[in-house]
Amino acid sequence: MLDLRISSPADLTPEVVDVLANDPAVDEIAVLPGASVRPDGDVVMAAVAPDAADGIVEALVGLGLLERGALRLVPAYSWVSWQRAAGDPRHVAAAADVVAAGARERGRPDRP
Repeated sequence: MLDLRISSPADLTPEVVDVLANDPAVDEIAVLPGASVRPDGDVVMAAVAPDAADGIVEALVGLGLLERGALRLVPAYSWVSWQRAAGDPRHVAAAADVVAAGARERGRPDRP
C-alpha cells in the first residue's frame, strides 16, 4: 500500500474525498479539518493500492488540487487491514507476514 497525504483547500475537500471514497483501491480515508497550515486547508489521508495510484493522482490533479494544495504519496512500510485482507488473498498473505514478523521481533512464535 501507499500512504497518500493531501493538503486540500477546505472548499475542495469534499470533491477530494469523493474521488477517494469512490475508488475500491482506496482504504482508510481520514479528514483532519483545518489541519494544514501551508497550504491552508484540510489534511486528507488514505491508503492507496499501488496499481491504482496513477489514476487517483490524475483524478486529483483534474480537480485542480495542485494549483492550491499539495499531495504526497509514499510507500507504507507496514500495513494491516483485516477488512481489506478478507477481500483479496494477496493482502491476507501480506497482513499475515507483517503479524508474524512482529511476533518474531517480540520473541514470540510465528503466530499472531
